[in-house]
Parts: sequence; structure tokens; C-alpha cells
Amino acid sequence: MDIAPLLAALLAIPCDGRYASLEMAPAEQKERTIAALMALFEGLTRDAPVLALLEDAHWIDPTSLDVFGRLIDRLPNLRALLVITFRPEFAAPWVGRAHVASLSLSRFGRRQALAMVDGVSGGKALPAEVLQQIVAKTDGVPLFVEELTKTVLESGLLREENGVFVLDQGMTPLAIPSTLQDSLMERLDRLAPVKEIAQIGAAIGREFSYRLLEAVSPLQGLALQGALGQLMAAELIHGRGTPPEATYVFKHALVQDTAYGSLLRSRRQRINADIARALEEKFADQVAAAPASIARHYTEAGLADPAARYWLAAGELALSRSAYAETDRYVDAGLALIPSLPEGTDRQSLELALHVARAAALSPLKAYTAPETVAAFRAAKRLLDAGVGDDSQRFLVLFGLYMTPFMAARLESALELAREFVEAAERQDEAYYLLVGYRMLAQMQFAMGQNREALKNLQRALRLRYPSRQKPIGFRFSIDPGFSALCNMIWVLSSLGLHDQATRVRELARSELPDHKLPGTIALNMHLALALPELLYGDFEAAERCAADHVAYCAERKVEQFRLWGGNYQASARAMREPTEENVAALRGAIAANNRSGGYFSDSIFKSYLAEALLMRREVDGAETALQDAFAFVERSGERFWLADLYRVDGQIALRRPETDPERAETSFLKAIEVAHGQEARMLELRAATDLARLWREAGAPNDPRALLEPILAEIEGGETTRDVRNARALLAEIG
Repeated sequence: MDIAPLLAALLAIPCDGRYASLEMAPAEQKERTIAALMALFEGLTRDAPVLALLEDAHWIDPTSLDVFGRLIDRLPNLRALLVITFRPEFAAPWVGRAHVASLSLSRFGRRQALAMVDGVSGGKALPAEVLQQIVAKTDGVPLFVEELTKTVLESGLLREENGVFVLDQGMTPLAIPSTLQDSLMERLDRLAPVKEIAQIGAAIGREFSYRLLEAVSPLQGLALQGALGQLMAAELIHGRGTPPEATYVFKHALVQDTAYGSLLRSRRQRINADIARALEEKFADQVAAAPASIARHYTEAGLADPAARYWLAAGELALSRSAYAETDRYVDAGLALIPSLPEGTDRQSLELALHVARAAALSPLKAYTAPETVAAFRAAKRLLDAGVGDDSQRFLVLFGLYMTPFMAARLESALELAREFVEAAERQDEAYYLLVGYRMLAQMQFAMGQNREALKNLQRALRLRYPSRQKPIGFRFSIDPGFSALCNMIWVLSSLGLHDQATRVRELARSELPDHKLPGTIALNMHLALALPELLYGDFEAAERCAADHVAYCAERKVEQFRLWGGNYQASARAMREPTEENVAALRGAIAANNRSGGYFSDSIFKSYLAEALLMRREVDGAETALQDAFAFVERSGERFWLADLYRVDGQIALRRPETDPERAETSFLKAIEVAHGQEARMLELRAATDLARLWREAGAPNDPRALLEPILAEIEGGETTRDVRNARALLAEIG
């Protein structure tokens, strides 16, 4: 893997044609960049043992937290020690792991405080009454001990005499500051000629460059360098490099906070405005790479309009890098400024763009059904309905609003939104959005048991598919809609019993998968093209294996909704393969976890497998309860694609009761065949017909099983290795 272009992109360093451009989805680029950082670190540990330090982790951003979490997972196999410091309020996610030791650092005792005072004073003793006040007022806080000692030494309160310090004047109650901030402020005040430079540097940030400081400082050249030298001599800041390429960092965040807090509000606003304008005029490359920095300065300057626009730019940049948590944080800062802007279309357009960015980030981060995601889409829709926005925003919002009832299995509502989407796309005559809309319609039609209509709309969608041209637009939808339509086709063709066609589409999807980098697209393929067909065909061992890979991928790439679905497939396959008490409980838990997230789509199939697994355990009453729950769900949601199999399982329950009820079983099997036939769901029709034919044979009924099974088998294309076709043919062979 060539890591140079990845690191250059991370650091916003132009490659100037030295490397090929990074033609990949943002999520894939992010993952490859993290992998490159891991590879660099691992390479260092092969050369020699490595000590790595992460200080002040309580200020870490979500992506960096993810990177360090992955590094910590690898540490047991590396020659490395990672030391992380953070404040007690930070909830470190890695605490408690076997290879992680947690140490709580308490305040200094008297002996340790005196040792630090001795180190700061160069080994020269201080008067006992001064030492007593330093120890008492600092209360064991190391930074306060150090700073207060320096304050006392610089204050003129003491003089050196015979290698020790003695009082030069009488002690007063106010002679020694009582707080760390007071101590730092007193030291800054004694540097009055250069105090303003410290304040401007503090406004820039914990770390600041000489070039940016010079762009806004009243001092220039040698005068500015002299002022910085005094601040370094006082150990308030540390420097790296030589001007004009030097950078500086405050010794501690509290030093920066004290310098910044000493500014009057009006002066603070002017300095931040100057910094923001300097960044725009002289450091455009930095602004493009890190718009959140200029957004912060404009916010502190009280200039709401440019601040909100730069927060939007920061959010969209983070979104393009799949940094969803950062997107949400930046957008939140922008939205907080909206009430400060004057009413009008400009404000509404900006607010809409912020809500759209937030919705696009929260969809993969929290799931479409999360209250925050729904609120973002609804806020955007209100603005769109007021006449603001463009087509791309409208379609994205309609899609998001559709996904909420879709995931929650409120299918009539989702179908209406899918139709609204298609109508809007037809008015615009926009092929890409028509593709998305036809796929949305097909999804709902399949879920409602309308297989043939679903197939027609998927065929319409696939005729509009131009993968190379449409892939970049797919980033906003979290998945590639054209590829998604291809994967949906596998499910519909399988249900219709068109196995040869489904196999060809499945192979096509597999061949195209390497070209797709979006985690949602890959997860969808693992879901529809790999795990689900095996589950439908009854190959539970293969289904469990595919689902386990699916869950692992989704957990790594943080595709939460697909992870929950994958967990349901995995638990269903395992319970059907081996219906132990533990596996049945795991299936119940998987269904409940999905429901807690707001996801109910496909519950009919999961609840059906739960009932069947309980029946295999001879827990007839439990199976009956689970099945009735599934029927109630179908009635409530309109999800009918698995309804036929619910009736078939009902027939099996009738046969497993202590007093068997063959008549009820026959009625249920016939109902299952009727429903499946009406949906053209040939595999479910064959499954129910096989159960009915076996019942007739065992009961010695005059009905002809051949007349029941052979017409259905004739409608099925291929699938000779599937469980249902094999069972039907085996029964016919027994009949002879």
C-alpha cells in the first residue's frame, strides 16, 4: 500500500502530480489512512521498542479516539508502551481491558510539593513561612506549585542571600496569590510589554505559528521575536524552529486560558476578527484544509454569518471524510448561530444546508430511526416546503424521510414517500433520482408481497444505472443506489423462484463489489447478495457464516443498522441450525436489539424463525405465542412478503400439539399456498405445498401430491440444490 498520498491528503500537502489521485470513497480513504498510520507505528516497533504519549485525551476528537482505540487493540502484539493522560471526567473506552493498566494520580503530598519548590528555586531554600503558604494555597496541584513558586521568585518579595532566599519585605495576606489563575495572571502582568503577544497567541490557539501571529500583531520583525523570547524565558510558551517558520505552544492549557481570559470582550472580538481575516487573505490553504479553525475565530468575533458558513464548510469537509461525529459537532455550532442572523432566504438557505449535512451524518452514525436523525430531516423538509433549496437537497431529504418509516416497518407511509420521490424525479426528468425512486418503490412493493411489481421497478432502475457517473453522488445516500438495486434484484428473483437469473445477478454484484468503497454499499451486498439468499434457501450453516462476516465488517466500519440486521440473520440461522435454549434466547435478544434502535423491517421473517426454532424444541405454546406476535406485526406493518410462511408454520404447530389437528394444519397449508401463489412467491409456495403433500400422504388422503407439486416446480427456474426443491423432489420420489 502506497501510504504517501494518504498522509499527504491527511496533512493537506499538495502532491503536485507526484502520486496518482485518490480515486476512492471518503469512507475508504479514511480507513486506508488509519491503516497507514497503524502500519507506520507497527514499523517503528519492529526497529526498536517504542514509548508513545497521548496527553490530555479529554480533548480528543472522535476520529482520533477511534484511531487510538484501534492502536490499543494491537498493542499486545507490539513492542510498545502507550501512556495516556486525561482528566477524571473523561470516560476512557479502553479502561478495563486485560492489557490496559489504570493509574489514578492523586495530588502532591507535602514532601512532593516541597521537592518541586526546591527544583524550581534551583535548590536554594525559601523562608519557612513562604513555603508554608505555597504548600497550603496550591493544595497539591503540581502546576499550581510550579507556577506559584515562580510567581513568588519573580515578585520581589524575596532576595538571595548566602545561597538562600530571604524575605525582602514583610509578609501580607495578599502577598502570595490564592488561585492558579491569579498566579498566572500576576506573572503575565509583570511581562506587561509583551503581555499582548501572549493574549493574541492565546486567541489563535494552544499552538500558533509565527507567520499568523505576525500577520495580526502590532509588533513586527525583531520586536516580535524579542517578545516571544521573553515569553519563552518565562516558560509560559515553548518554541520550535526559527522565525518565520517557527511555531509556539503554551506550556499548559491553563496558561492559554488565563491569557485569553484577561482580554476584555471587545478586544477579544477584534483580535479574533483580525485572525479570521488574516487566515482568509494570507492562509487560504489552511482555511480549505481546516475551516473549523476560521469558524471558531469568526464565532469568537461575534460575526455570526461568516462563522455559520465556515461551520457548514467544516461539517461538509468532515462529512466527505466520513467523520460523522465531527460533522454533527460542527453543524451544531453553526445552527446555534442561526437565530443571530437576519430573517430572509439567505438565512433559510444556510440553515437548510446545515440540517441536510447533519441528517447525512446522523443517518450512518445513529441510524435513520434515531430521534436526532428524524428531527434533522424534518427541519430540512420544513425549509424545503417554504420554497428554499435545490433538487439535490430535496431528494436527499425525501429519501431520509422515507427511510424512517421503512426501517420502522410503517410500509404504507414509506410507500407514499417513495411515490412522492418518483413523482418529483419524473418532473425533473433526472435519471439518477428516478433510479433511486424506482428502487425505493420496489423495496416497498416487495415488502408488501408485490413481487412482480417490484421486479418491474427494479428493471426500470437498472436501465438507468451508469455506475461510473453516479458513484460520487451516492456518497450522500451512504450507499450506491444503482448497486443497491442490483442487490435488491437478487432477493426478488429468489422469491419468484427465478434462481438461475438470481445467480447471474449475484455473480454480477460480486464482480462489481471491488469497485465500491462505501461501507454501506459493501454491507448491503453482504446482506442481500450473501447472507439473505442462504437464509431464504435454508442453508443455515452458510447463512450463519456469511452473517458473521457481515456483522464483523459492519462493527469495524460502524454501519450500525446493517450490523443489527446481520445480527438477526446470524441468530436466526444459528437457532434454526441448532435450536438450543441459548441460541433461541440469542435470537430473541437480536430482535429486541433491532427494535430498540427503531428498526422493525423484516421482523416477520425473524419472528417466524423464532417460532419455528421453538417448535423444534417442542415448546409448542411458546411457538404459538411467537407466531401470533408475527401475525400481529404483519397486520400492523403491512409487511406481507413472509406471510405465507407464517401460515405454513401455523400448520406445523397444529401437527405438533399433544392432540394433533390435521384439519387445522391442512387449512393453514392451503392458506399459505394461496398467499404465496397470489404473490408469485414460488419458493414459499413450494415449501407450503411440500408440507401439505406430506400431510396428505401420511393421512392416506385421496389427493394427488404430484398434481400439487409438479406445476409449482415447473414454474421454478433452477434451484435444484436448494432445500425446498430437494425436499419436494425427494417426496415425489418416495411417492413413486
